Amino acid sequence: MFVIIGGSSGMGKGAARHVVTLGGTALICSRSEEKLSKAKYEIMAGIPETSSGSVRTQSLDNTNEEAVKAFFSGFEAGSIDGIIITALGRAVHGSFLELETASVKELFEGKLWGPWYCAKYGASCIKVKNSLKKPPKSE
Repeated sequence: MFVIIGGSSGMGKGAARHVVTLGGTALICSRSEEKLSKAKYEIMAGIPETSSGSVRTQSLDNTNEEAVKAFFSGFEAGSIDGIIITALGRAVHGSFLELETASVKELFEGKLWGPWYCAKYGASCIKVKNSLKKPPKSE
């Protein structure tokens, strides 16, 4: 199973479609239950009936550290094939000196801290052969 944070639209939805087309399970996450339901329908509508792939959904705000920690605590070690994070929040635009501090903090929540929380708390759930975990030491 692949966990796709930001899986209700754009690249995340495309990644989920690819996983499901290949017969895998995509767990798509987003803040919006409505967007998740719509994305699940759209993904499955384009998949051949012969595919064994499936889509699951879960509401998640990846900028909330405690929510991310609780989310990944529900998985056993090594039970996730991979984590894909495309939810990166809104971009801020304008002159550096004129940007509101609150807007820049929100930018960092989405683009830095959200993915960091997912990596921190999701790493132990990823199969050893995959990217975030160190492989066991060979003797």
